Amino acid sequence: HLAKKKIPWVPPGGDGETVAPSAPNGFKLEMFIFDVFPFASSHVALSVPREEEFAPVKNAEGPGAADSPATARAALGALGRRWLGA
Repeated sequence: HLAKKKIPWVPPGGDGETVAPSAPNGFKLEMFIFDVFPFASSHVALSVPREEEFAPVKNAEGPGAADSPATARAALGALGRRWLGA
């Protein structure tokens, strides 16, 4: 699907500083699992505990970054510890 996004940019001939737009100025093609539903002959939705089934990676690693590879690794480690009863 098409998502409107605020995309930082560097003006040509400027001083090289990035401009952070205050409103959406571009489009991003995104794809999520629900984008395939119209093409499926059937589908099922399950309600599951988030901490056992979902650890998205949407952002780069960094201090305080949410949904990063580091947070996904931590969630997977926590799941393993719960399985082992540790």
